[in-house]
Amino acid sequence: PTTTTVVDGTRTTASVQLGPVASTYGTLVLQSGTWNNSGATSVGHAGTGTLTLNGGTFTTGTLSLAQAGGTGTVNLNAGTLVTGGITRNSNTAAAGGIINFNGGTLKWVDL
Repeated sequence: PTTTTVVDGTRTTASVQLGPVASTYGTLVLQSGTWNNSGATSVGHAGTGTLTLNGGTFTTGTLSLAQAGGTGTVNLNAGTLVTGGITRNSNTAAAGGIINFNGGTLKWVDL
């Protein structure tokens, strides 16, 4: 399993993939700071992915959960999640896409 924890600073990416392939795991925890992703963020595409916001701002063009039979979880505990859209598209009933709203702010905007 891969876990990345971000505290302060600014990160800029074109794509974020957490659990992109079956039997893979990926976790991103944003404690504070800013993460700007100009493209798609895939959480649990075919594997298992978790995105946790405990503070800061995470901005992404689109947020996709469980795209291809994976399991994707977003934990919005604090901070701000900004996205142009959220999708859960899976061709299997076993796939799961969950957003846990425990605090923070979700902003839906045209990016």
